[in-house]
Amino acid sequence: NFVRGMQDGDDRYLKTSSCCKHFADYNLEDSEGVTRFNFDAQVSDYDQNDTYLVAFKYCVVGGNASSVMCSYNAENGVPSCANKDLMTGFLRDEYGFDGYITSDCGAVNNVQKDHHFTNSSGATIQAVFSAGMDLNCGGFTQKNTAQALKDGAVNLSTVQSAIYHDTLVQMRLGLFDDASLLPWRDLTADDVCTSSALELSLSAARQSIVLLKNTNDVLPLDKAQISSVANIGPNANSESVMHGNYAGIPPFTMTAQQGLQAYVSDVRYAMGVAMNSWDTSQVQEAIDAAKEADVTVLVFGLDLSIEGEGNDRRDIALPGSQYECIEAVSEAAKGPVVLVILSGGCVDISAFKDSQHIDAIIWAGYPGMYGGTAIADVIF
Repeated sequence: NFVRGMQDGDDRYLKTSSCCKHFADYNLEDSEGVTRFNFDAQVSDYDQNDTYLVAFKYCVVGGNASSVMCSYNAENGVPSCANKDLMTGFLRDEYGFDGYITSDCGAVNNVQKDHHFTNSSGATIQAVFSAGMDLNCGGFTQKNTAQALKDGAVNLSTVQSAIYHDTLVQMRLGLFDDASLLPWRDLTADDVCTSSALELSLSAARQSIVLLKNTNDVLPLDKAQISSVANIGPNANSESVMHGNYAGIPPFTMTAQQGLQAYVSDVRYAMGVAMNSWDTSQVQEAIDAAKEADVTVLVFGLDLSIEGEGNDRRDIALPGSQYECIEAVSEAAKGPVVLVILSGGCVDISAFKDSQHIDAIIWAGYPGMYGGTAIADVIF
């Protein structure tokens, strides 16, 4: 459990406070004039319980998460950060949540400005705190709570309840105790990127890869029988695509090109097509490489120019001329063809499921700094 991995390790103290987000029904970024800041999700009770709340129940009940973040959007007319049914009814009363609830950054301001759920700062303060939110990421409550208390717009006990939840987690983190009592206060930069941490990163990358097709058990390839590889695609030699969204700064990044070169010295790279381009002028170079290579690896999919925070896709098709490039190169290839898809969201690759020209399909997500190594390890 990721939450327990972040938090557990001592009988008394939390290692870190793990936050599960975005609560709840957060499923739109920006589409046709509607953004995540003013989106009002219309959700049935069935969908709410069967789809949107399941992960949060596991976070809270199974993981004992100490924090949850309420989202920008509204549910059935009520902004998430002012939704008492969700935050108090489900989280605290039904799931037994005993941590603190923070807003997404700026979400309290959205309650008034974008959802027009309230019409004054005092009413907004009352709405979010009385619903069960405890902490505002942003400046709205810090700027307006004192005046709301003076004006009687919010009760002191309501604000104190929020402070109580926040402080309890701070106590569980040991922020009020002597540093000598805390098991993780002595960690330094020397504890980052240790050999065991690097091994875990590589192992996680390998285990995250999904084999979707493997005709005649073509994988793993026998490297003793392979002297040349054609490495084709907009993601075939990209470092940035490995990182995905909200990534830290890695000490290094292994591309698919570098990963394959660890197994075969002769790896010819050709982009074929750019990520979201209809320009097919470089496809012939890719075809020529595939005609000569013992095996062809096609590394296609998406990147953060196509999907990411604040950016919705309108369909699940591969962007630009990727389909055409994959088809042309796979038909011309001399040896087996392995299609590798890098993406965070769904992509439609049904055209290649039964293709006689595609021998294996791998989905690898955005696998991190060891991504290229992990992909090559799965192929070989």
